[in-house]
Amino acid sequence: MLVKNKNDAIEHIEALKSIINDINPDKRCDLKVQLNTVVRPPTDESANPLSYEELNKISKLIGSNCEIIAEFNRKQEIRNPKNIEANIRALVSRRPVTIRDISNSLAMHIDEVMKYLTKMEQEKKIKSVKYNDTTFYESMLCSAKAKTI
Repeated sequence: MLVKNKNDAIEHIEALKSIINDINPDKRCDLKVQLNTVVRPPTDESANPLSYEELNKISKLIGSNCEIIAEFNRKQEIRNPKNIEANIRALVSRRPVTIRDISNSLAMHIDEVMKYLTKMEQEKKIKSVKYNDTTFYESMLCSAKAKTI
């Protein structure tokens, strides 16, 4: 978690990159470094978020195994329709996600996401699980403890 003017200075990022290089996530089953920032109201009022542009610059400094997971309004981003299914698979491969998570992450309307999810479930590329009255989608490779729908 990066916080503006707390741990986003270049010396902090270089130290972080050095630790990441020691861990060597590229060689460990396609693990990714996930960058996050303040996205909910913090308990400490001095905790301010970095912008998407700032996180993107840091992501590029860290390297290709780095991804931004902070929630931003990405409706302005252009999507390639051919990659939507691949993007959904990438999301569900990290952790179980809700339809709203997918909709927000890909800047897609929930109805449009549902069309892809239905097709991908029928093709056995993903599965849905129910947990605490919420439907999550996950990779078929995951072994969820929740009841399969």
